[in-house]
Amino acid sequence: MKRAFAFVFAVCLLPLRTSAGDFSPKEIYLQALATMHALPEKPFLQFSYDWQVTQNDVRADGNWSMTLQSSTGIAHMVQRSDGKVIDEPFLMRPDLLIAHPAPAATPPASAFVLGTDVDPAEKLPTIAVVVARAIRYDVTLIGRGTAPGCAGAYHLGLVPITDPERNNLRELWVDTSTFRVCRAIAIWKAGVADGHIFPVTFTLFFDRNGFISTWSAEGAVGQARAQTRYVASGAYEDVKQLDASPISGWPRQ
Repeated sequence: MKRAFAFVFAVCLLPLRTSAGDFSPKEIYLQALATMHALPEKPFLQFSYDWQVTQNDVRADGNWSMTLQSSTGIAHMVQRSDGKVIDEPFLMRPDLLIAHPAPAATPPASAFVLGTDVDPAEKLPTIAVVVARAIRYDVTLIGRGTAPGCAGAYHLGLVPITDPERNNLRELWVDTSTFRVCRAIAIWKAGVADGHIFPVTFTLFFDRNGFISTWSAEGAVGQARAQTRYVASGAYEDVKQLDASPISGWPRQ
């Protein structure tokens, strides 16, 4: 099940002030981006990825063994149930949430499915280089509290300045001591019902290495009398960072 595309950020760390209370919401956001982008990442990742989607009590799921090339974002995916192999872009880092293109083509009419970002049959384009200091949101501090993986967290609200479909972050929880992102809420036009694409709100959690650990989404679509309700989730487990590809002959040169 695919969840992304590949692109590159150019970033530099912002200077830390002596007191975290001196930071504005915008500075917290920019420091969080710079911190996440600066986390070390080896050339290859290997992990398991499991997802589930339930719509109107009908469940579908997928279980994949994944190998990801960090520099390109291309993953070699093997479905554990039948050995099906797919090579395509895949999301593991929160910086890739900062810009996200709409689907290139309207999908055919069908029953509800989670589409872009979670459908291994679709392809997403590579997009341009983005600089972390180029602010895309009006950022406010909703409050302070905790989040999984954050003993203390800044809770930020993000409103896109332009292009809300591309700039799809809506909330971030940022560790008050390390400026690492622990949790995010983002919106994709990722659902399809009766041939129409509709937005889905995703909640994502990140581990201490900056990789997504779990995600979830739920909601409803359609008219009241024929409404489809859905609950979806995914988990990334046993993440290993490797210096060389563990698969002979992959990726092809």
